Amino acid sequence: MADIRRIVTLNTAGTPTTIVDLEDQTVLNTVRDSWKVEAAQRTQILAQDQRRYGGGRVAHETHANANVSWDALVTGATADAALTSLEALLAVLEDPRGMFYEWRPDGATSSVFYEVRGPATYTVNYRQIQFAGAQSLIATISVPVGPLARRAPATQTITPASALNPAVFSLTTIGGRAPALCDAGIQVPTATAPKQAAFALIAWWSPRSAPATGTVGPFGIIEGDAANVTRSNASVVTQSDARGGSLARLDAGSRSANLSWMIDPSIVPADAFGDTVDIEVWGHFRIPAASTPTPTAKVYAAGFNPGSGNERIFTQEFGDVDRPLVRPTTGTAYRLSRLGVITLPTRPAGIPWQITVKMTSGAVGEPIDCDFLLTVPARQRAASPSGKTITGVAPSFNSRYPFFLPGGSTTASVKTILSDLSGRIAALSAPADRYATTGLGGARIELAPGAVDMLVYLSRLAPDDPVATSNDGLDTYTLPTIEATVTPRYWVASG
Repeated sequence: MADIRRIVTLNTAGTPTTIVDLEDQTVLNTVRDSWKVEAAQRTQILAQDQRRYGGGRVAHETHANANVSWDALVTGATADAALTSLEALLAVLEDPRGMFYEWRPDGATSSVFYEVRGPATYTVNYRQIQFAGAQSLIATISVPVGPLARRAPATQTITPASALNPAVFSLTTIGGRAPALCDAGIQVPTATAPKQAAFALIAWWSPRSAPATGTVGPFGIIEGDAANVTRSNASVVTQSDARGGSLARLDAGSRSANLSWMIDPSIVPADAFGDTVDIEVWGHFRIPAASTPTPTAKVYAAGFNPGSGNERIFTQEFGDVDRPLVRPTTGTAYRLSRLGVITLPTRPAGIPWQITVKMTSGAVGEPIDCDFLLTVPARQRAASPSGKTITGVAPSFNSRYPFFLPGGSTTASVKTILSDLSGRIAALSAPADRYATTGLGGARIELAPGAVDMLVYLSRLAPDDPVATSNDGLDTYTLPTIEATVTPRYWVASG
């Protein structure tokens, strides 16, 4: 079986439609051993050691396009026919929007597809004797393509172990060798209440092993009632509307409390080019309305034995500064707050760290509660804006805030965030009829091969909305399923 080399388009299922067959064995052929793929050029930033012979380490890099090149043998029954075939090929390569270069080596089972990123460059090697005698000529062609090859996407529909919001989904093993693209779709049934969701957070990570005894993994949902409250002026109390039925509450007569959890950051891969991982921490608090000063919260980390004088690691953005928690105007309500990003080492393995959240109330005896924490990889998450107001003139909303789910629909639907973070929405009864809608900000959704967990959280309120309202952030969404459409990718080709 000969090589397959074609210029194609791909539908949403990854099925190719041939635009030009580059090995049609009639008018187009590739000169033997001329085909090659040139890896994308890397642009690297080095962290230089200022000592003699210290050298430098790569701290960051970006990639240009890769290139696919070959010598195309163009023939025809007549000289004019050969020229016509050449012109037809170059015309396709001049405007390649939405096209892919398909390659399947002789004997391989599967094709890979390189996204064509721009017009080709070419050199026509005209030899008068060859053209006059065989009505053929050779063109050396180079096509800029994406840095990675890909295969057809596959959709997996996952139901979480718990339908509570937020939820963590364990995806089916991700194939390929390079980071895979993923379109994340969240199904919203008609029974879900409330229908409207202003804010969404999606995060993903690759667990490598179980955490050390007595600890939890660095990413996921950490329940407030699992905190170590010994000597911390807080207690675990029953609260029927809390996520797990109970939460950690500031003790009566106390002004502040420290809630701590032991985590093991070594069970996840380090961030690129380092031995550390950046952990973004969000807190879900239950806060009363009152005229007393603003309650606050902050997060920090310390080593295994913080009582022996270990230095604390504070967040990159806020340092040792308490974050204000916005009160509701009436009653008691739940609020999500972004507490910041902490950098922790991932080596050596099995060394736990203590994460602490300090809650400070507006007045002594005021009941400030911690329902749960969301800890997500800062470089592997996408979210709606936080710290923005969604409240307009009552009872309307701020039309400038990019609502994740506008609400008002009585039809079961699926909201999809594509790998490039743009948004689409469709009715479950007609999933092919997708419409453009608001997306998210953050990192492109790229999943490492192997086991992957994905966290999804929806909220009717924007975290840290500076305008106080009576709205409750108790988000009783049901998250029945997530649709993950995964496109495996490879460095060069699929085995």
